[in-house]
Amino acid sequence: MEPVIIFGTGGLLKSLYNYITDIYYIKFFLDNNEDKHGTKIENKLIVKPDSTLLTTNERIIIASYFFDEIKEQLVNLGVGRDRIFNVADDVVLFDCICSKVKESDNAVRVKNEISAAPIDSNKLNMLFVVNSMVMGGSELSLLNLLKKINNEKTNVILLVINGGGVLTKRVPNEVTIVEIYKSSDECALQQSIFRYLSPDVLSTTYVNRRFDAVISYTMGSSAKLACGVSAGKKIAWIHSDLSVSHPTKACFGSMDDEISCYNRFSNIVFVSKASLHGFKKLFKGVCVKKQVFGNIFDFEEIINKSKLFELQLDDTFNNMLGKRFLYVGRLSAEKGVVRLINAFDKALKIYNDIYLVIVGSGELSEKILHIISERKMESNVKLVGECDNPYPYMLFSDVLILPSYYEGQPLVIGEAFILGLPVIATGSDACREMLHDGEYGLVVENSESGILNGIFQTISQEDFISIYTKKSQLGFASLRTKVEYDFFSTDMPKI
Repeated sequence: MEPVIIFGTGGLLKSLYNYITDIYYIKFFLDNNEDKHGTKIENKLIVKPDSTLLTTNERIIIASYFFDEIKEQLVNLGVGRDRIFNVADDVVLFDCICSKVKESDNAVRVKNEISAAPIDSNKLNMLFVVNSMVMGGSELSLLNLLKKINNEKTNVILLVINGGGVLTKRVPNEVTIVEIYKSSDECALQQSIFRYLSPDVLSTTYVNRRFDAVISYTMGSSAKLACGVSAGKKIAWIHSDLSVSHPTKACFGSMDDEISCYNRFSNIVFVSKASLHGFKKLFKGVCVKKQVFGNIFDFEEIINKSKLFELQLDDTFNNMLGKRFLYVGRLSAEKGVVRLINAFDKALKIYNDIYLVIVGSGELSEKILHIISERKMESNVKLVGECDNPYPYMLFSDVLILPSYYEGQPLVIGEAFILGLPVIATGSDACREMLHDGEYGLVVENSESGILNGIFQTISQEDFISIYTKKSQLGFASLRTKVEYDFFSTDMPKI
């Protein structure tokens, strides 16, 4: 066996390990995490990447999603570019992985489940493709859309790339659910496989039917798979401003690959004008029909669930007798929750009868808990965590505050409109658009000081709650509540 050096010891390596060891002899591992240096995997040492690599001549295979950054790091150390490979560059390894994926029981199962799903020539047969059904705005929006589709006229299959999400159980019973990857190891491998396989290979591996319409409702991997499926109409949904943050690039080998993917769709739908403008700014060569179509909202469900006080208000909530601010959403960097807490901490130095409830979870959960504890804010700031029904919290609160750096079309603002909850949001293009430049809520500067000023205005303006409750109620009329059958079966106007 050829000896190789592996750079990366995280989740991707765990998924690839058996494939690598079937072909190569691993000499040792490299990792940038100092805590791992000196430890071993299967008796092979993990070491720091340094100039000693110049004394060896083995190929280095990067088992990490940060390939470009690691490659530059190695080149800067003096390692020749011809020694550096990622999984897809290594033809033998990648062919081994792909052949096993295509011939796997998993691929056969998915094809069989799709083949066995109902089909009716008198109905519109649709395939929705999503990356996952974890708790998130895009996934919740999809649930609302699926509930509004006329089942007497349609058959719907929902193809979930990374299965096991908490929202799967909320998919309507009439929808056939097919999950491609189910284990955590498979899900870790998925992005690497999808990045380098062509749309045609992906679609023939997992889908063996033609549909009247195929809809990629999330971005990235789902779009890559969906664009290769045989269908009368192909629709891609874009939920964010990709010119501000471009996470989908990790799913494609290059920008040209991503542009080629979008050009295979009949239509591209954007949840806001901001997401459309951002897309046009980033992708100059996508020449397909485009339309802005806001998220679907289920008024009745939101109102009914808001009355379900499954939330048992403990003493922490009962003692919140001043102004109560609420954040609902993912706890990730782009959502700006850390700067919200920073602003709230400053406000607490002046006002001690204000409270912040944070509903959501994410990669920053532990950091946020640490900040709250370190600054001794526990009496005024409550982290609830992930919640299937946030609406009772919305009824309990005085103001919804959205501190995001950027957004697509924030679902939670629409939910606040439905419940008549005043809204403060930072001035990203999408938030300005949804709040109609202040007509439906308070738009503040997109900064920590802007958030602080919004908090101060809420406290100091005596009639703030009554004025902004009325503004929020005005926003109610701007929301979309249904989708027409023709939306999926006929052409949309070109933008």
